[in-house]
Amino acid sequence: AAAAKEIKEQISKSSSQVQNGVQLVGEAGEALKRISDQIKAASDIVTKIAHSASEQDTTLRTISSSMNQLDAATQHNAAMAEETTASAEALANDTEELLNLIRGFRVSGQGSQSSAGLNAVAERMRRAS
Repeated sequence: AAAAKEIKEQISKSSSQVQNGVQLVGEAGEALKRISDQIKAASDIVTKIAHSASEQDTTLRTISSSMNQLDAATQHNAAMAEETTASAEALANDTEELLNLIRGFRVSGQGSQSSAGLNAVAERMRRAS
């Protein structure tokens, strides 16, 4: 009878340990599921970050291209401004030469008035250039 009692106690003790083990396995399974869910959430965040980085790369490339076009247009405009300045200076020089030639002519007594008007135009063109 003592052996049966000891066996019964061992079975009871084993049963309690098995129940405790089952509970621990269940808790471990729940912990693993939470870890898995957190890994999936982190993966989703990394995917979103990668997508945003790709969009930013595309946007920056577009901005860079636009800046290059703007730079080219600015350089073109600067060259055009230089050409315009050179043309204005050449026109002023040509006008002065023309005035020098015209000064040699007098038209029926109004030469001094015509010459004064042309001199005023030439002076305005010199100031503008």
